[in-house]
Amino acid sequence: MIVLGEPTQHEMTVELKPGWKPDDWWDIDPDDPDAVDAAIAWLDSDEWAERYVLSSGDGTSYQYRRVGRYWALNEDGAFKAADYQRSHGPWSAASAWEVFDFRSTAGVAELTFRGDAGWSVRRRRFLPTRATDAQSIGEVPDAYQFKHEAQFSFDGGTTWTNYIVNVTSEPDRCAITIPTADLRAFTDDDGESFASAYLRGLLRVRITANIESDDRMYGFVPPPEEGSPVVFAELSDRQGRLARRLRGSADSAFWDTYLFRLPGSRDDQDEADAIARRMMNELRDRRAPGQVTIPFLLRDDDSAPWPNYRIGDEILGIRTGDADTSFTVGGSWADQVARCPRVTAVTLRYFRAPAEISTTLQIDDELYVDVESGSPGHA
Repeated sequence: MIVLGEPTQHEMTVELKPGWKPDDWWDIDPDDPDAVDAAIAWLDSDEWAERYVLSSGDGTSYQYRRVGRYWALNEDGAFKAADYQRSHGPWSAASAWEVFDFRSTAGVAELTFRGDAGWSVRRRRFLPTRATDAQSIGEVPDAYQFKHEAQFSFDGGTTWTNYIVNVTSEPDRCAITIPTADLRAFTDDDGESFASAYLRGLLRVRITANIESDDRMYGFVPPPEEGSPVVFAELSDRQGRLARRLRGSADSAFWDTYLFRLPGSRDDQDEADAIARRMMNELRDRRAPGQVTIPFLLRDDDSAPWPNYRIGDEILGIRTGDADTSFTVGGSWADQVARCPRVTAVTLRYFRAPAEISTTLQIDDELYVDVESGSPGHA
């Protein structure tokens, strides 16, 4: 029995790459002081502003609109070294443009039997983090979730800062766009601008977000012993009810920050396993609705020799006077779970001639209570 939940999400902090092709005015050699000084001086020119500063009108052409603003993870390999590799600087190595390897960051081996550890090469997207507002009361854990959080470094990744920049994420891939109209006006505390830090080879951009893996979380209970005559349902889809959103100390920048309340991981694994066990128990002793006839008149009272059958009684098993003739139709008393068939009708038959007396019990599968919602459902 397998109970499926939502695809597993991992909260992680990942560094992004420039998502535009090399540009002569941006991608200079940061180790050449003369080239850097000339490029920084050119930032004040009208030509630079005309090309790269967004305006309310037609403004910057699409060719330059992404320059400096579009940053990507390259989870699907769309940003190939042949097109995006720089000649100089931090993104000049071909290895910098390899497909992002989630396995080294957030692989969870037990979630899959595949060699890619549940991270195939395909597009994904940035989802809200597990972090919540430090001022929130927190009764509803997901109500105050922060969306993905971008951080910037103007010193080559030594220090990272959460600047008030409402970056937008792409709906169809792990990438962000910085909406700041003039990247020269985006500065750190020392007055270094976003654009000049890039020219010096010191700018870095990273994001903390949840990213969805390929594999859905699941609860699993092995089938019963081989040779069982019972036919089992093997899969139950509980997407939207069961989730696994993991935060690892080495993967997320929010792990130890004081700025955010940390609810930690959400892992419904125990609940998924419990549902799987419950459903397997329901199926293990599967009932066939039908009738059982007893050659006595058993009225609805407590007369001797035993309390008689009433509508609503649970049936654990059926046996005859021969102790060797018996079989189980419900659960054991030790289970303490309401998963037995019930008596839904009692028919008393009495004929004088020829003499015939009997009590017939109509047995039907119960209505059980769903372990998640508390609402009734058919077993």
